[in-house]
Amino acid sequence: MKDTMKRKLFRAIVTLLAVIGVVWIVIRSLPITYKGLALPTPPQVAPNILMPRPPAAWLIVGEEAVLASYGSSCLPVLIFGMGCGTMPEPWDLPDLAAAGLPAETQAVIVIASTGIKEFHATVQPWTEIPDSVPSTINELKTESKRGVNKTVFTLEPLDDASDLLLEVSVIYNQGDAIYYWRLNPALTTQPAFSPFRAVYLVQHPGQLSLDDLQAHPEVAVTNSFDDFKQHAQTKVALWIDKNAIELLDQQWLHLTPQKYYPLVLVGFNEPLYAFREALSGFEIEGPYADWSTMTLEPGFSVWMLREETGSSLSAFMNGYNQKPTVQDILNITNALLEGKTK
Repeated sequence: MKDTMKRKLFRAIVTLLAVIGVVWIVIRSLPITYKGLALPTPPQVAPNILMPRPPAAWLIVGEEAVLASYGSSCLPVLIFGMGCGTMPEPWDLPDLAAAGLPAETQAVIVIASTGIKEFHATVQPWTEIPDSVPSTINELKTESKRGVNKTVFTLEPLDDASDLLLEVSVIYNQGDAIYYWRLNPALTTQPAFSPFRAVYLVQHPGQLSLDDLQAHPEVAVTNSFDDFKQHAQTKVALWIDKNAIELLDQQWLHLTPQKYYPLVLVGFNEPLYAFREALSGFEIEGPYADWSTMTLEPGFSVWMLREETGSSLSAFMNGYNQKPTVQDILNITNALLEGKTK
């Protein structure tokens, strides 16, 4: 009787372990997702037992996921030990992965592996030719979280949105691999379409919180006037924090085409003060005002030139006496961009 019970218990344990094993295999073989976002499937290639392909890696910014380009790697192969492959350098890859990553915006990298010992992510200025001594290489701080069939690395936000090379090197439990993405190439290629609705020039801490900005990837954030101008090569709303006025060449604001773009000065709720005193060149006349007697903060002011003749101009100008938020400003500048505000 006891032997029969033991055999039944043993068979039950074996069956349970088999079921758990099958479920584990099924889960690990499912397509990889991130917070409900389906990640692009790596292209199918003929298997190579001497040089296996590394686990896939994706860079995720907002709702966009970009599959990495592979660099060199060394990975275990059946019965042969390690198989190593040398790939072209990133500037020699004709289909190098590219992604837009606005400044101060959170991004994550997902790797289709849980057996990772070390992870390093660096950025450096992009060059079209090999640079044996890059001018600047910055290693990014990361936080990791392991899932059933993937490991997620959250990257620290970048300070600017210039044209960069993101390189990720991974040491697996067995082997290693390098992955590449080119960040923000559109800034130099001058696209006809911009994914951004506004560009915000600011020296942190600004009037808009980092959490608020990170929740709106359609707003590019920069502390560089050169980057600010690059974004203005396509029509966007120009937002300027009151603490970044010193970064501006104010004459540039009055050149075509950007003088017809929505312009926001974040920090002052009185438009006459914003566009006559804090900023200049808007040809605004008006009575003397003792600004010391007025409460100019918090808030923001908006200007958009509609029509200009030799003797007159027509413009939208308004001030908003409230704590500024990204969405509130977007509601106004998006309407101006679409011609919906009178």
